[in-house]
Amino acid sequence: MTRTRSLNSPATIIAVLLVAAAFVTLISLGNWQLRRLAWKEDLIARVAERMQSAPLDLTAGRMADIDGAAFLAANEYRPLKLRGRFVDDATVRVFTALSDPKGQLQGPGYWVFTPLVTETGPAIFVNRGFVPFERLDDVPPAPGGITTLSGVLRAPETGNFVTPEPDLKNRVWHSRNPVAIAAALSLQGDTMPFFIDADASHTPAGGIPQAGETRTMFVNSHLHYAITWYGLALALAGVCAVYVFKRQNGATA
Repeated sequence: MTRTRSLNSPATIIAVLLVAAAFVTLISLGNWQLRRLAWKEDLIARVAERMQSAPLDLTAGRMADIDGAAFLAANEYRPLKLRGRFVDDATVRVFTALSDPKGQLQGPGYWVFTPLVTETGPAIFVNRGFVPFERLDDVPPAPGGITTLSGVLRAPETGNFVTPEPDLKNRVWHSRNPVAIAAALSLQGDTMPFFIDADASHTPAGGIPQAGETRTMFVNSHLHYAITWYGLALALAGVCAVYVFKRQNGATA
C-alpha cells in the first residue's frame, strides 16, 4: 500500500519558510552584485576617460572659490596643475603596500603626504610618492619655494572600523584623509577635502619618493559573485524540488 506523506505539518511549513527566505536572500545578493557590476564598469570607464583628458590648469584660479565636494565629484582622477608652497614640516607618512608599481620600487612602505598651500587659497595635500620601509631615511625634503605641481585629483580615504588609529607621535597614518590629518596637525587655514597624486615627473633624481603611482586598476569580480549567488539559489531550489518529490512519492506503507 502506498501513502502520501503530509506536507502540512508545522515542521515542514517552518522548513519551507526558511528555505524560501534563504532563496530570496541568495537572489537578492545576486541582484546586488549586478548593481555593483554596473557601478564598477561605470567607474572604470569614467576613470579611463578622465585620466586621458586635458589637465585642469588651476595655476591662475582662486582655490578658495572652489566648492571642494562638487569639484571632486566632477573631476576625480582628472589630471591638473596648480601652484603653491609645500609645508614640509607638516609631512606625514601613510602606510601602504604597493603592488604592480609603475616605477621600480614596490612592497610595504609609505606614501609621503605633504600639504601644499596654494597661492590663492587653502592647502591641498599632495601624495609625493612611495617609499619602502628600508629607504625611509632617503626621503628628501619637499621642494622649497613656489612649486608648479602636476598630478591627479583623488578622493579622500576615510577608512573603516578595522583601520588602525594613527600614530600621531611618529606621524604615521593608515588612510589618506586630508581633513583629518590637517586637524590632527593643527594646520593653519582651510584644507581641501581631496588630495593630489603627484605625477612621475616629480620623482626626485634619487628615485625617492617614487611619484606617479596612481592606481587605476580595479578588481571587478562582481559578475562572478552574482553567478555564484544565483547558482546557489538554483541549487537550493533543485534540492527542495527533489525533497518534495520524494516526500510525495517515495514512501510506502
